[in-house]
Amino acid sequence: MKKILFLIHTMVAFHCYHSQISSANVGITSPIPSISALATYTNMPVSIQTGIPNISNDLFSVPTNNKAVTINMSLNYHAGGLTEGGWIGEVGSGWSLLGPSVISREIMNDFDEAFDDTTFFNYIKNPFDDIYIFNIPGDTGKFRFIRNIGNNTFQLVKVTPSNAKIEYTRTSNSATLIIDSFTITNDKGIKYKFETYSTHTMSVWQSTPGVLGPLRTAPKKYRSAFYLTSILDENNQELVKCNYIEDITYEIGTHFIDSYTKKLSQIEIKDQGIIQLEYGKDESVVGNLNKKYDKFYIKNLTLKTSDNRFVSKYILNYIDNDARKLQSLSKVDKNEAIVEKTSYEYDQVQMQTSVGFTYKLLPIKKIILPTGGTIQYDFDMVPNYPVFDKGMLHIKRVKYFDNQNITTSPSRVEEYDYRDFSNPNNSSAYFVSDGTFDGTTPANPSIIYKNVKISDGNGYTKYYFIAPDAYPEEPYDVGGTFLFWPNYLMTRGGLIQKKEIYNSNNQKQTEESFEYVFIDTPYPKFFMINSGFANFYVKPMLLLNQKISSKTYFNSGYSETKKEITNNDNQLVEKEVETAFDGQIKETVFSYAMEKGNQKLINANILGVPLETITTSKKNSSDPGKILLKKETKYESTTHNFPTSMIIYDIPNNIASTEATFNQYDTKGNLEQYTTKEGVPVTLVWGYKKTQPIAKIEGATYAQVAPYIADIVSKSDLDEDVASEKILLSALDTFRNNSNLIGTQITTYTYDPLIGATTITPPSGAREIYKYDLSNRFESVVDEKGNILKEYQYNYKH
Repeated sequence: MKKILFLIHTMVAFHCYHSQISSANVGITSPIPSISALATYTNMPVSIQTGIPNISNDLFSVPTNNKAVTINMSLNYHAGGLTEGGWIGEVGSGWSLLGPSVISREIMNDFDEAFDDTTFFNYIKNPFDDIYIFNIPGDTGKFRFIRNIGNNTFQLVKVTPSNAKIEYTRTSNSATLIIDSFTITNDKGIKYKFETYSTHTMSVWQSTPGVLGPLRTAPKKYRSAFYLTSILDENNQELVKCNYIEDITYEIGTHFIDSYTKKLSQIEIKDQGIIQLEYGKDESVVGNLNKKYDKFYIKNLTLKTSDNRFVSKYILNYIDNDARKLQSLSKVDKNEAIVEKTSYEYDQVQMQTSVGFTYKLLPIKKIILPTGGTIQYDFDMVPNYPVFDKGMLHIKRVKYFDNQNITTSPSRVEEYDYRDFSNPNNSSAYFVSDGTFDGTTPANPSIIYKNVKISDGNGYTKYYFIAPDAYPEEPYDVGGTFLFWPNYLMTRGGLIQKKEIYNSNNQKQTEESFEYVFIDTPYPKFFMINSGFANFYVKPMLLLNQKISSKTYFNSGYSETKKEITNNDNQLVEKEVETAFDGQIKETVFSYAMEKGNQKLINANILGVPLETITTSKKNSSDPGKILLKKETKYESTTHNFPTSMIIYDIPNNIASTEATFNQYDTKGNLEQYTTKEGVPVTLVWGYKKTQPIAKIEGATYAQVAPYIADIVSKSDLDEDVASEKILLSALDTFRNNSNLIGTQITTYTYDPLIGATTITPPSGAREIYKYDLSNRFESVVDEKGNILKEYQYNYKH
């Protein structure tokens, strides 16, 4: 009977949908291989509950002129992205280069803006359902557009919780919504601009329901991904600029353009450094025919200073042109000599289905580290995975060896068990799908394991996770046909419910339990997949409250502490209440720009910085409590959005004292002068094109110091080798001995940009000299006589 009802439900939904619009395409289209691989991290997170281990190599970490922004780049491996005939990106199968921000797009059937001409005789106002996936440092999420068919307006809706403000510009077109650019502002006020895009071609239906005659398709171009072009600080000063090369792909055997794609070629971090990417290009027949194969591959990445001096470089080597697997990652010095090398080996995992079909996947098997140690990964195919065009992997075991001989006993082993804790004969796997396009094939499928046990030889840890079925579907009254799935978007990736740690004698040591309360948002309900089949409505929700209970077990019982976290409407922590085992309560309340009514910060979307913190102590829940601490950060300048002072309140005496006053900033937001609570002015002189402090003067204002800094600033800007550093050191020593600064405490610094400090000279004059090797790794600290104060050695093996 359930199957019959499901079939009726599907047929009715199919009829309802197709009475509105037909589609030439079925499923999700993600036309850019390397970006599609990135989207896997959002659809299937690297986590314990998905069985996908975190495998990564950090490459670069470059500061910007704003302390809140750092440009990080890393190579990351995602076993969940492996499928037969799956995506092969620019750094090899399963690998992605994380760092440059991008807004990718998942096209649901035909792309949203296909009907872009009101004069076309078959023009209709079709519903929108494409999904956009964004990633900026510290924030990743999804959004989409909801179209009001009646008045032809569009609302941007966040599918996942985020504090980022997402704005867009559009082409002047009354027929539909065509995006020109996006600006995403994080809750620190940092703006990420996406002002260039790639285009692809798709054949889409052009028909009207009720019009007789054959359905027709026509090729149309659409904007398939938007790329980061610049990053601006909270005062709209440019911090980063990204440059791209463009590649044109023609339809095979024709002169018709199929796509314009972008490849990141250079990241300019203003005044700090440059990251350059060099590509190779595979023009083989395989690459041209397989649209899931990125014909570009990254050969190397180089970090240079802003004046083009070498800092570091990574070279990538690949094997198997058809599958493109990353074989090694080598860090080289300025002479191209290898100083660190990481090697990778791969395995074949296969499984035969009940109907005789065999899945074969090639996950990573072994990583040989620069130290000579080895990590071995054993993956398993997920049994009975209900997807008909691919298999799915999860990690079974990880072994760690001190050398490359994996036939010896490992130094450590992690075992993963995904069986149901209450019924070990069954798997705890829960199949997640966003719906279906054709009644059969799931969209964005993944697995959540509700129970995971990780053993390491010294004991084990048991994890319990919440899946979407914790909140069952319920009727949604649209003709009595459809269902609504509460909290689906919050639980799709799995939420931790409980964590238990046991020793090797099966004795429980600790336990953490988690409870959640979600609240509604003003966003409308929408179809997760608007295909017309048996899919469901969802709605974005917010996490209002989270309770965490922590227990520590003893032979005689246990002690328990509790924490309750309440969020505000912006998903920021508003209140933390910690209850100790003896009933004592510590309550901390945070206030932000919204709560304090600071309109200037609200307008700049600086919503995530606490402006006031109040900590209260209570003997128990009925005690009104005693305030222990109250501190406030002021933003009172009318010319900038930086803090102006920090105030601590002496509660018993009801006296406010200014801990520090931030008197002056330069044009880049560098603090040039602050005053301590004792009233002592402290001046910071910035050099190296205002990227590094070269002098700290305690006891003088910036105005008192300013007449004497031009020489040291100009010479720091010219410091590029040993000779020019000696000239700078001489100028700094002259500055330190300036008779106009007698009575102050002066510390001076020199640097090799993007490498580190080369000298630090404190007020005593006892200079420390910092040494680096050819690959710019920290080597030693010596005094002026050459005596070694500290020394570091790197025992890497190739």
